[in-house]
Amino acid sequence: MNATNWFRATAVILLLFALAHTAGFVRFVPDTAEGAAVRDAMSSVQFSIGGRQFTYRDFYNGFGFSVTVYLTFCAVLAWQLGALARTNPQLVTGIAWVFAATQAATLVVSVIYFFTPPIISSLLVAVTATVAAWLTQRAAG
Repeated sequence: MNATNWFRATAVILLLFALAHTAGFVRFVPDTAEGAAVRDAMSSVQFSIGGRQFTYRDFYNGFGFSVTVYLTFCAVLAWQLGALARTNPQLVTGIAWVFAATQAATLVVSVIYFFTPPIISSLLVAVTATVAAWLTQRAAG
């Protein structure tokens, strides 16, 4: 497989990751009384920032949707890198390695803070992005 195909595979995995992430955090229901108490407290404790009222649940949702936006952007970026790797690998090599390093850093965060499905998704993205960057560099000469 060439770099374009690896970037495209990365894009598809990222898009699936974005969809699964969104579905997971929106539908999450705590399975213990303690977890429900934390959720309820996040929804009921209010504070003011910049003249606006917020809850911790607002921040939880905001960060969750921000991750969805980030993953979707990364999917689009990977797809575009794949197109550029075919026509101008010299132009893409640097950003391809930065993209791969970003995905590797995301994998480290997933391993430290999350559980198996996001770790596996992050691992697949990091591996496919790294292979794509390596093949792009090879094609650039």
